[in-house]
Amino acid sequence: MDTVAITVTNEKSGVKVAWDKVDGATSYKVYKRELEKNEWVKLKEVEGDILTVTDKDVISGESYEYSVSV
Repeated sequence: MDTVAITVTNEKSGVKVAWDKVDGATSYKVYKRELEKNEWVKLKEVEGDILTVTDKDVISGESYEYSVSV
């Protein structure tokens, strides 16, 4: 699994997860983990040149971790 550097920002519509393009990548898988749980779940898989997703399923005051893989 390749490591991808990501940025996470709070937006009005949710949490925006963005990352840099990886040479040769044709799709990316975005995972989410609530910090109170020890379970990663796939948030979304995107193809092509899409380099951002917005997680609209967040609760104010809760903490989350995100990961992106190729």
